[in-house]
Amino acid sequence: MDKMNACCPLNIPPYGNLMLCPRDRCHLARDSFSPGYLWQARIYLKFYPASWLRQLLFGCAAQYTIMPLLGAAISKALGLSANLSAGIILLGCCPGGIASNVVTYIARGDVPLSVVMTICTTFAAVFATPILTQLLAGAYVPVDAAGLAISTLQVVLAPVVLGACMQSAFPKVVAKIILFSPLTAVSISSLLSSSVFSENVGLLGSIAEQSALLSTSTPALLLVAQAVLLLHAGGFLLGYFVSVVVRLEVAQRRAVSIEALGGAQTTD
Repeated sequence: MDKMNACCPLNIPPYGNLMLCPRDRCHLARDSFSPGYLWQARIYLKFYPASWLRQLLFGCAAQYTIMPLLGAAISKALGLSANLSAGIILLGCCPGGIASNVVTYIARGDVPLSVVMTICTTFAAVFATPILTQLLAGAYVPVDAAGLAISTLQVVLAPVVLGACMQSAFPKVVAKIILFSPLTAVSISSLLSSSVFSENVGLLGSIAEQSALLSTSTPALLLVAQAVLLLHAGGFLLGYFVSVVVRLEVAQRRAVSIEALGGAQTTD
């Protein structure tokens, strides 16, 4: 992998600058613009007992401990290049996204817990994601923690706050929008992922070609796929196992494993 890095440098700027075009920034912001989030949370918290706070704190803590450390361990075990290691670690440091709420609903998990965890981890991401990325990925690539915090604020936190303000000002309009918000957000996430992938096909092909020319035992693209699969599968298994250890209910175990540790994160 070191030879491949020398022959095929990626020339990626310090992590923290998302390097997204205005269109992609707008799509990411729209994905985070969920007027129903705080509205739903207020309803859920009103009816849930105080003991529910334990599950919420556990899920949020798991989000920013197990997944980042798992990403770092997988990168080390597979011997990934510096840039690939930083990418896997960053994926593990990201908060849950609206897709996790939909998946939790399909899996018959605790949807209220999933929704409120999404809110809490999203607000915490402004500080947690840059700090954890700096600590765990800083040894691989330069990490601009301040720039990453600003980018997270722009495309994640600000739209959520704007959505909450819209709910307060126009509750009847938001009540209608909420019906289509999950499907719209998942669709936008899919389109954005496809857009980013298509724009980098040439770069991925170049990496694969260099890998083949150097006769490496495992092509770089397969290593990336293996690392991502291990991160997500490991997150699901560890999330469910730890939830069993702390004696959460079955529905709550599913919510935690999907929301915090299963990879259904904002980076979709």
